[in-house]
Amino acid sequence: MNTKTYLKLKNNWILICSIALLTILGGCAKTSDPIVVEGTAKLRIANGLPGSAPQDFYLNTNKIATNLAFGESLAYQTVTSGTVNLFYTATGTQNVNASLGAYLQTDQSYTVFYARSSAGQNGILGLQDDTNAPQAGRASVRFINLNASSTATINISVLNGSQLISGLAENAPSVSYAIDPAIALTATFTGTTTLLTVPAGTFVAGKSYIVWFTGTTAADFATHIITT
Repeated sequence: MNTKTYLKLKNNWILICSIALLTILGGCAKTSDPIVVEGTAKLRIANGLPGSAPQDFYLNTNKIATNLAFGESLAYQTVTSGTVNLFYTATGTQNVNASLGAYLQTDQSYTVFYARSSAGQNGILGLQDDTNAPQAGRASVRFINLNASSTATINISVLNGSQLISGLAENAPSVSYAIDPAIALTATFTGTTTLLTVPAGTFVAGKSYIVWFTGTTAADFATHIITT
């Protein structure tokens, strides 16, 4: 059940206003901007910040997720579209850790991550999800580099094959790729031998995925997968 409350903004909260946010979710707006109601959209929430405390998530003053630990995501929620304010708070408090003013288009689907830049700034990274049906025999996959503490970029390749992505930057979502479920993928930090494998069979033909990476060393480099 949604819970309505009033939030306390910290003086030092900072938004990550990347190009992805500006073009996909409509950019950063002050929390005092008027809320324009248009219809409904779908919103999925994920905690992509390693080492973070569990988070609550609010849309405007309505709590729609609670106690979301790192690596966890919440299934799509139907929410009011139009101009909205999004907040991540430490669970059980109304102290805002990250906030974003955004515009959600009617009948569209979005995923919003609690994230951090390499400069140590907490914020919200959002993207409009690709809900188009994948081509026959393929899965549709997008990749995001959420390593949180480094400017290191990530290269993604077919195992023992061609490179799909060169230099995926921090907090920058890729376009969608049509992936054969029978192949394995590898991810490496640019200029290193640190290797992570996404095994063959991870994806299912006809489905869409977001693959997000965290960590910067062999010990903590990890893959997280959400089905769209």
